[in-house]
Amino acid sequence: MIHAPISGLLHVWGELVLALHGVNGFGGNVAEIYAYQLTAMDPTHDHDLRKWTPDSGTPMPVNLQPVRSMQQLLLLFRDTYDCNVVVDGFPLNDGYMPPTNHRWHVAIETKSRRFRVCPTCRGSGPDGGPQACSTCHGAGRVAAE
Repeated sequence: MIHAPISGLLHVWGELVLALHGVNGFGGNVAEIYAYQLTAMDPTHDHDLRKWTPDSGTPMPVNLQPVRSMQQLLLLFRDTYDCNVVVDGFPLNDGYMPPTNHRWHVAIETKSRRFRVCPTCRGSGPDGGPQACSTCHGAGRVAAE
């Protein structure tokens, strides 16, 4: 189950969609997702996933809720768009848990050429020969790249 604020979920989902289409501002098909985006802003909770005790140098208990929410969100995204998801260099699978970092680099790799990018506006549409791009061409057809 995903426990995160809707605004954070929508923002992360949007970043993943941009990565799916290869136009994410961070790195084309790579999105940079921060843990705080998936936590409720509650001042009574510790949101730093990297805290260490000052005297012993051993890790303190961490808030794993953003990590679990990220895992569930990525699995849902993978299944929805039939794509491969790679988190910090490791392929996502049903048993994989993202590392307990404060940020993740998430690469989205399409399994098919189903999603294409309009060469004019960089918007996307369904593939299958020519591509319909309603963003800059109305109902017109644009040849696929």
